[in-house]
Amino acid sequence: MDAEQCIAPLGILKLFVDDFYTYIFPLVPFPHEPTFRAAFERREDRTNPDFLALLAGMVAALVASFPRSARLHLKASHSYEKFPRSIMLVDRCVKVALDMRNAETMLKDTATVNDAAVSYFICLGMGYTMRWNQCRRFMGECLRFLREMGFHRRRPPLTSLSLNERTDEKPHDFISEEIGKRIYWTLFFGVRSMTQLGASSRDLIIPPATPNTSYPDWPREVDDAYILPDRILPQPEGTVSILTGFVRCIQNYQTMDDLVRIELAHGTSAYTWEQQKQYLHESLIKVKAVEAELPPALKLDLRAHTPTKTYAKLVQKSSSDASTYQYVPPAYPNTQPTNDVRHLFAADENKKRYLQYEIQKANLYASIVATRSHYVERYMSLRDIYLVQRRAEQARLNDPGGSVIYRTAPDMSSSSLAAAAVQAVTGQSNDSIDDMFFAERDEVVHNFFTVLMSIDQHNMEPNGASLISKIRQVASTLLGDPDDRKRSYELQNEEYLRVFLEILTRLEKTGTGTAPSPGGQTGGTMTSEDEEQELRSWADLREQQQQMARIAFV
Repeated sequence: MDAEQCIAPLGILKLFVDDFYTYIFPLVPFPHEPTFRAAFERREDRTNPDFLALLAGMVAALVASFPRSARLHLKASHSYEKFPRSIMLVDRCVKVALDMRNAETMLKDTATVNDAAVSYFICLGMGYTMRWNQCRRFMGECLRFLREMGFHRRRPPLTSLSLNERTDEKPHDFISEEIGKRIYWTLFFGVRSMTQLGASSRDLIIPPATPNTSYPDWPREVDDAYILPDRILPQPEGTVSILTGFVRCIQNYQTMDDLVRIELAHGTSAYTWEQQKQYLHESLIKVKAVEAELPPALKLDLRAHTPTKTYAKLVQKSSSDASTYQYVPPAYPNTQPTNDVRHLFAADENKKRYLQYEIQKANLYASIVATRSHYVERYMSLRDIYLVQRRAEQARLNDPGGSVIYRTAPDMSSSSLAAAAVQAVTGQSNDSIDDMFFAERDEVVHNFFTVLMSIDQHNMEPNGASLISKIRQVASTLLGDPDDRKRSYELQNEEYLRVFLEILTRLEKTGTGTAPSPGGQTGGTMTSEDEEQELRSWADLREQQQQMARIAFV
């Protein structure tokens, strides 16, 4: 039992851990960094199977999310022959994690937050390598662990009386409490995101809150350094916590609660158009409020009619920022070069924090725009169905010659029914909610282009397939809409959007080595041609952003 023998040399493992807490932790904020690093320094991977499982799960999640990082590390340590494709290292780490979870682990009386974390990391590794059945399986296991520990609902506040009533004689552990909440909410917006991508809310049920079963509290917006086992210190004034962006992402996906409640309770067919219309309207207002209240460190200018020069500045700024943070291939076991990003982070912690804000910002805005697009598309689809039904009703009430068919009715005339049907069709033009959603669709298009141009490779890569899938979903929705919904600027720039979508599809396939190689094999070595293709795809993406920036979208 030794991570060096099971996974990779110690020096590479340390780089993996550094990369995890730099690039993945802003989006998946567990395990508790000071606690984990202290245990790793003590080499608990040699004595504690649960810790080795946790380490293996973290590496699997890192490699699946950010495969280029793993390839560079493995090449530098001459370990590339063992794992010529990143997916092979993911599989090795998953196997190590599962091997460490023996019968004793699964039969113990009480699960721990680390057990739930390992399940989630395996779920993430499976999802990012396109193995959806296994992904859902381990996602369900993670949720079962959390429910067993009670993290799926709000816990009563601690009082001196409740502390005296404890029978297990264990002191309250603030670290475990915060990590448990973080895992639950990470799982929560993973499930909600999958719902937006087309999965059913019934595939893995996380029911919306009710008066009797409320959600757990949000994680505290406090960095790990200030969370101790026996107390939580205040976050330094003026410093936005890494958890702030995480909580805002929770708030974004909580705006879906009413729609999920409808689907789980009776299905959408049990609700009238007016009821669903109100739910969608309220949900859209909520998500826009979340966006409006973001702190400055996590804000992106999404004004709908930004001048072209400002678009160009966004791309230029993104390029200059990226050049500051060079991801240098590791020189292990030699000393890293002076321009390596790790030296920059060590010299100035604020630069690391800035990069983490940018990673969160990319995920946050992709999630918000995807959620707004989801509401708009759902509204438009339901509206079209409603109008078709009303036109059919109008046709039924009129004979082929156009005269009204009179029927007796106890409380209203058939002419009033016909008038109501006509009003249902023509009255849409006087509907403020209808106007709002049409205006929102235009705004989503503008905002989407802004997001596309302001996210660069350094911020997109650590988000893994999650960010790409959200962007692809919005792009596919916009391209698939009927032309009568599209304005001139969208029609003029459809080709740019199609090319962008094609590049994202290529990137999604090449990252971990899940796509077939030219020889048709997925298990072979990732050749220099494969890597060149990946780099070319990133270059094509950058060029496409610059071309889009040179065009006025107004």
